[in-house]
Amino acid sequence: MDKSDDRHISYVSLLIITDSNKTHIYGNIVKWVKHSNKLGKKKTSYFNDFSARYSQILPFIEASRAFSYLKGSKIPPVLFSTIEAYVDKYTIFVMDDKLVEALQKRYPSQWFL
Repeated sequence: MDKSDDRHISYVSLLIITDSNKTHIYGNIVKWVKHSNKLGKKKTSYFNDFSARYSQILPFIEASRAFSYLKGSKIPPVLFSTIEAYVDKYTIFVMDDKLVEALQKRYPSQWFL
């Protein structure tokens, strides 16, 4: 799960995977995020290549969803209903610290990586 902001819109992407695949997926995603943080101006080409990297992990993904909402407003309820459909059976990686805080408030007994 990751969040990014444009001028007036926030975007949240959600990847849900089975627990048996979490080590493989987590290793790939963490490498991508760490590498993208070092790129600076080269980020555009890095993200243009995302489809090739995404296809490597696609067979391991149970569900993939994307949501957008006005920046500064509440996270849409449909995001939480999607999480609730999977949260007890699957691992959800949260790649944004503010999302972790929001999810820990809503689901205090759940673990988020």
